[in-house]
Amino acid sequence: MDCRIFGPFLELYNLNRPRLKSILQEGLVLSTRTVGLIVIVFVLMFSSAAYAEAPSDVDVTDQNPIAEVTESADHADEIPIAEELAPGDHADEMMEHDQRVEEEPAESNGDHGAGIMNWLLNVLSVEVTTIADLRAAVNPAAGSVYYVTDQGQSGHFYYDPSDTTSPDNTGTVIVSSSGARFKRFLENGELNVQWFGAKGNGVHDDTQAFQLAIAASEGKNINIPAGTYVLNQYVFVPADVKLVYAENAVILGNKLIDPNQVQFKFDGNPYMPDNVANFMEYNGVEKYVFDLVFHLPDSGNMQGLTYYNGYYYVGFDVGGGNGVIRKYNGAGKKVKESGPIAIGHAAELAYRVSNNRIYVANGGGTFPTYVYEVNMDAATPSITKTLDFTALGNAGLLAIDNDRDLLLVHTAPSDSGQLLFSFSDFNGNILHQFSMPNQGVPQGLAISQNQIYYYTNNKITILDYFGNIMNVMPVPKSGESEGLTISGDYLTPSITVGYNAPNRLYALRSVENQSFFHTYQPVSSVNMADEGNVSLIPKILTFALNTNAGAGDWRPAEWVNGYNFKNIVKSVTKTSTEIKVTLHQPFKSIGYFDISPNFKLLSQGIRVGMDVMDDQVTIRFYDGSNNFVNPNNIPNNCTVKILVIGGMHINE
Repeated sequence: MDCRIFGPFLELYNLNRPRLKSILQEGLVLSTRTVGLIVIVFVLMFSSAAYAEAPSDVDVTDQNPIAEVTESADHADEIPIAEELAPGDHADEMMEHDQRVEEEPAESNGDHGAGIMNWLLNVLSVEVTTIADLRAAVNPAAGSVYYVTDQGQSGHFYYDPSDTTSPDNTGTVIVSSSGARFKRFLENGELNVQWFGAKGNGVHDDTQAFQLAIAASEGKNINIPAGTYVLNQYVFVPADVKLVYAENAVILGNKLIDPNQVQFKFDGNPYMPDNVANFMEYNGVEKYVFDLVFHLPDSGNMQGLTYYNGYYYVGFDVGGGNGVIRKYNGAGKKVKESGPIAIGHAAELAYRVSNNRIYVANGGGTFPTYVYEVNMDAATPSITKTLDFTALGNAGLLAIDNDRDLLLVHTAPSDSGQLLFSFSDFNGNILHQFSMPNQGVPQGLAISQNQIYYYTNNKITILDYFGNIMNVMPVPKSGESEGLTISGDYLTPSITVGYNAPNRLYALRSVENQSFFHTYQPVSSVNMADEGNVSLIPKILTFALNTNAGAGDWRPAEWVNGYNFKNIVKSVTKTSTEIKVTLHQPFKSIGYFDISPNFKLLSQGIRVGMDVMDDQVTIRFYDGSNNFVNPNNIPNNCTVKILVIGGMHINE
């Protein structure tokens, strides 16, 4: 008997029994043995409504249609009454559950729907079991109800004989070896990720549990209880699904991409003005400008570009399906060239930090999409891997999320067709996709701080990871747009775009950029160590060393002051007289530097001094007699803080 027929009656009499109604409307199929039970439920409903509406002078205590129906049911043996649980049948757990149910307050507005729901579960023949036992069940009776006691997964299930196709997801559907489907009662309309096998113990890989919960959610909230959840694979949370995190719920692995988390919500952008609708102040001063970084010394068909560790990598289409990648330092001097390699149009480039390789999308509105991995560090740069994305379309561009080691591929039927953005691993496996209307001729793509920067002719569109447009900014330069990257040194990232005719690069300078970071504007300076003029960027560098790991064990402190702090310090070495810190980038002019010891060092009667030369910061310790103190003998929990202000440029 299909209980969905009672749905209209519930609406008709407006009984407001949401929990019972949800069960009936789930399409629970009951046997004819359960007809008597349904009669009782309806008698309960009408009697409770009649009781509520009865005049005060009417005695309703003798009007007990329930007793009459149950008497009839007892004679007909039509209704399965709750059986007594034998020892070993998890009786204690079931009794505790029943006691907890009985103590739950009735729903508001005088509604007894929750009580009816509890009564329904108690009157049914409820079998206490486990998920493993359900999977081993053979020929369950229609209408059977089960209480699963597995830790973190407990709850009521019912057998649905009408379902022969739903897959087993551990959480809301259990499939037995005989093909029976058991469905979970969703009493509060929400799911719990632990139902699907998540452990939250900081060790177990909970990726599959998150994926199963999302697939089963159908827009419902998913509760994440307190615990530490390890995700070893990417999990994209749809926009219509909300993960509700307990206060002490921690997600490890940086693989969860949830649009409802703070880091995925657009609340300003450090690279550009917050409001670009009018990028002129009332007095005519620009809110942002694109400063010229340099003119490229090479002519030709410039295309994509990327940036890493102080170097710009620029792709050129040289014809015949071949491209060339050229490497330039911060002053625009070419320091390396790949020679012609089969990378097609070289439409966009991206640097993958985890393996120090350049990735190139061939591009072109009429060419199916390929992505090529190129080793630019080799004596003769060459393609080391090819990823085939031809099934996705043409007009290929790419970007890399280096925080997650994730590849983003842009495709379309042509330069003017519907856009498809596909997140992929580096073996070409598609993990997540979204589409959007065409925004213009595709020219560049980059990812930074959980946002996608999509460059079309004279326009940058900011997207989240689900295709929502967060901001749009015009780029007021002449010529054809060619390539986009996030560049600058370790402390000053900026949007950099390419233009041809002539080939040149521009970096965005905005009010927000200058206040959030330090200025990107290059200054001209002369240094004795270099020949002629070089472009220096003024830089404030701050970091600290401490012995928190043990006496004499000097390491970079675990705190952040600036952008991507972990890449500032390259190495720390010690001798018996000094500590040498090697920086990733050298200072070519020094304006000011200082070092400050913490109180514990001072209390030991130890003073500290430092010197800076190129990429070396030298630190020495002295006692009260100005004798050197061996850094290896410094006690634990000592700290020195370093500040350097000067000019940096890029080594060739």
